[in-house]
Amino acid sequence: MRSSDHTPRLQVLFFFQSFVNPADTRGKIRTGQTLRHLREIFDITLVSKVDPKRDLPHLDQMASLCYEFHAVPTDRMPPAR
Repeated sequence: MRSSDHTPRLQVLFFFQSFVNPADTRGKIRTGQTLRHLREIFDITLVSKVDPKRDLPHLDQMASLCYEFHAVPTDRMPPAR
């Protein structure tokens, strides 16, 4: 519950295959904007792959996009077949 009238907010689980930041492609830009707008209404839990070597500097930006963020490190994923 976050709103001043204490109405519970709907929780949304959002999966995105690649890490949203940095927003350097049209898909990431569009997804980031969508999440920012949805976050005004819903509690968003975002799950996405993260490359620890490349994406760690951008993790602090996730708070503006979602209520909760779960990273799936790509270095722990099995190779694609």
